Amino acid sequence: MTKEHKSIMAEIYLQTVEKLMMSVPDNNDSRLWRENVSTKNLELDILRIPSKYSAVKDTQELQSRGNVLEVNVQSIMGADTEGPVTIGFSSYVGMELILNESFFYSSVSTSSAMKVNSPVITATVGNRQQHNLTAPVKLTLHHKQLHLSNPVCVYWKYQTSGSSWSPEGCKMLISNVSHTTCSCSHLTSFALIMAISEQKIPDDSALSIFSSVVVSISLVCLALAILTFLLTRSIVDVNKTVYLHLSLCLFGAHLLFLTGVESTSNKTLCSVIAGFLHFLFLASFTWMSLGGLQLLLLVRNLKAVKYSSRQGLRRRHLLPVGYGAPALIVAVAAVVFPSGYGGEQHCWLSQYRGFFWSFRGPSYFLITANLLLFTSVLYNLRSQLHGVNSDVSKLKDTRLLTFKSIAHFVIMGCSWALGFYQGLQVFRYLFVLLNGLQGFFIFLVYCLLNRQVRGEYRSCFRRVTRQTETSVPEGTETKDTTL
Repeated sequence: MTKEHKSIMAEIYLQTVEKLMMSVPDNNDSRLWRENVSTKNLELDILRIPSKYSAVKDTQELQSRGNVLEVNVQSIMGADTEGPVTIGFSSYVGMELILNESFFYSSVSTSSAMKVNSPVITATVGNRQQHNLTAPVKLTLHHKQLHLSNPVCVYWKYQTSGSSWSPEGCKMLISNVSHTTCSCSHLTSFALIMAISEQKIPDDSALSIFSSVVVSISLVCLALAILTFLLTRSIVDVNKTVYLHLSLCLFGAHLLFLTGVESTSNKTLCSVIAGFLHFLFLASFTWMSLGGLQLLLLVRNLKAVKYSSRQGLRRRHLLPVGYGAPALIVAVAAVVFPSGYGGEQHCWLSQYRGFFWSFRGPSYFLITANLLLFTSVLYNLRSQLHGVNSDVSKLKDTRLLTFKSIAHFVIMGCSWALGFYQGLQVFRYLFVLLNGLQGFFIFLVYCLLNRQVRGEYRSCFRRVTRQTETSVPEGTETKDTTL
């Protein structure tokens, strides 16, 4: 639909619900009558007050999906009122996506993008679409997305030339992180318009170039690590499995993010890219945790001379956990809110209906788990090195082992915790640097600093050297440069 058609159809829907709330039959009952109706797409709270009802409170409160309407009864029931008065309060699911911020025309210029950040609600009295009151009503609306700023209370202004959101007759009383209370002098449909500021990071071309360089280096190191793990036959243990699949997930996630995150022109392709990014990043965090758990098991058994990394996690359990858990989360998220993948500016997860928590929740949990695992690794390493048997050949260089353990702070994804503090520029640079170095440290620790892998490298280099020497044509003379 066009924007005009959307507003017309939405208005018909809103007006139909208003008429529904006002269609309470008059049974001449002298008691208060109240009904709450909840469906998949809306919730209604209807209150019928008999004429000259003496027992009624001065203020009546109606609720709908966490939103609250407070009405002064005397402002709607004068001395000459005949017959009962009906108050209706409704909250809609998803209406804010249709009657969105594009219908708001502010006379105050602002550099921040605006967004409808509350459910659309309707408050009405009697059979009149808009009811002017002698005392204003209070509306408390909950925020769809936390940490947005500058709330503006608006109502839906019906106009033949084109309806829109308008702040006329409404003002903001109080606001916190999750709710805003408005005062309005009339009744109709309402919402909150707020400024998108928490995600707004100033453009930094230097950071963009720095990020591209670091991630490119990481992609090269990850590619070398993947080739090493695939072609090196001398290593057959759990570490190889864990870090091979971690490298594959990180390589796919970083490469897809760099090349496809801004492909928003094709909505279907954008949704697919967002879904794959969701899966790859969650899988990366899962494999980081598995690697941290394997490292902890290794460090706790340093005194066991016969201990091998093969005695840790079982390979047959790794793949179902490493890929099964992220796939389950993505599948559930896609079924619950399929339109949550993709966006207008980036192919990532939508902020609507808290959908972004399908990534943020699991990733926060795994980052916290990795921090705890890393702390436990350092504690066990410290206690084990004090009494370690000097005859254990694999511990001849304890400084190297300590360096490897510290490198796992990055490999295990603990540095992702810096993403919680993106307000300061220094944390943004540290975040990009440390997370971009994950691929470098994986290649360094598990390839370059691995004795078996270095032996494979030397053998491969010798074979290449011999092939080069034997490929020299016969009869070719070489100059004697011996002094």
